[in-house]
Amino acid sequence: MQTEEDTWRQAIQDEEAASVAVVEAERALHRQLQHHRAGSPTVDDAVSDLDLRRTEYAAAVHATDEAADVYYRAQGEAIAAERDRRRADHVQRIEAVLQQARAEQQHAAATSPSVATRSYSSSSENGSPPRPTKRLNLGPPSSGPAIETTGSEQDTGRSGESDDSSSSGDASNPPATPAQQADAYGPTCSPSVWCSAEHAGSNSS
Repeated sequence: MQTEEDTWRQAIQDEEAASVAVVEAERALHRQLQHHRAGSPTVDDAVSDLDLRRTEYAAAVHATDEAADVYYRAQGEAIAAERDRRRADHVQRIEAVLQQARAEQQHAAATSPSVATRSYSSSSENGSPPRPTKRLNLGPPSSGPAIETTGSEQDTGRSGESDDSSSSGDASNPPATPAQQADAYGPTCSPSVWCSAEHAGSNSS
C-alpha cells in the first residue's frame, strides 16, 4: 500500500505544479494583450502556451484521480483485512475461554464426587444414618391416616395411659351395687333394714 500512497502523493504534487503553470500562462497572455493586438504573433504564442498549460493541468488532475482511486482501493482492502483479522482474533479468544471452561468442568466431574455422595459419606462416617422424617397429619380423622409420631412421643403417650388406668381402677371390676352390698350382710335386708330389726328386738327384750 505504500507504493500506491507514494504514487498518489506524487500525482498531487504534479497537479499543483500544473496549476501554477496555468496561472502563469494566463497572466502572460494578459500582459501581451496590453502591448499587442490580438492576432499578433506574440499574442498567438501566449495563447498557445496557455492552451498547453491547461492540457497539462487536465492530465495532472486525471492522474491524481487515478492514483487516488488506486490508493483508496488498496487502503480500503487494507482496512478490510485489518478488520477481518481483528474480529477473527476476537472469536479465537472467546473460543479459547470456552474450551478452557469445558476442560475445567470435565476435570472437576472426573475427580470430584457428587454432592449426594458426599452427604451420604459424611453421615455414614458420623455413625448416624439419616432418619426419615415422619409426616404429621393435622386434619380430622376422616381426612387421612392417624398422626404419626416419633418413638419418644409414643412412649410418652403410653406412660400417660398407664397413669390414667392405675388412677381410675380396674375396668373389669366395677364398684358393687346396693343390692350386692345387701347380700354381703344377709339374705333378707340391706344394712339399713338390718339395723332397724336389731333395734326393735332390743326394745322388746
